[in-house]
Amino acid sequence: MKTIILVFLVLAIFNNYLPAEAKALPKKTDGYYYVYNRRSGLVMSVENGKTSSGARIVQYKNDGKKYHQWDMRYYEEGGKKYYVFVNRNSGKVLDVPNQSKNNGVQLIQKDYNGGKNQEYRLLKTSGKYYRMECRHSGKYVDVKDASPNKGAPLVQKAKKNIISQEWYFEKV
Repeated sequence: MKTIILVFLVLAIFNNYLPAEAKALPKKTDGYYYVYNRRSGLVMSVENGKTSSGARIVQYKNDGKKYHQWDMRYYEEGGKKYYVFVNRNSGKVLDVPNQSKNNGVQLIQKDYNGGKNQEYRLLKTSGKYYRMECRHSGKYVDVKDASPNKGAPLVQKAKKNIISQEWYFEKV
């Protein structure tokens, strides 16, 4: 039995296939940022500053708290830059639960596992604004119902030409 497990591990390493749990968080960072929604002017935040996995991601008024701040870690692959957003307060990352590809799925924070549902591309729209494209689904980070209200949940949605899917970044 030990021989079979050892052979599997050697093959897994040789084929560059490791379980997601074994992947390390990208080392490159652009530093900590507040991530502002263009429509509402509110920042991406962890609801009530929770530190647990599964805590909801919402938009909220920027009052300088650490749970509004995100370390923008990245790596490059195939000429594209992929970001992992790490919350400064919890150390957990922005996540689309269960690798869902459905519209309207509530974003959460979760321990990093190397999944494509925790990676985002920044696509420039105009001026200082970007769309945050979820790598696994091709959908965009959006505010539910394009709400301008604090506490409104962040979700993934298919691309629409609406400003609730646009974000800008302010260095902490």
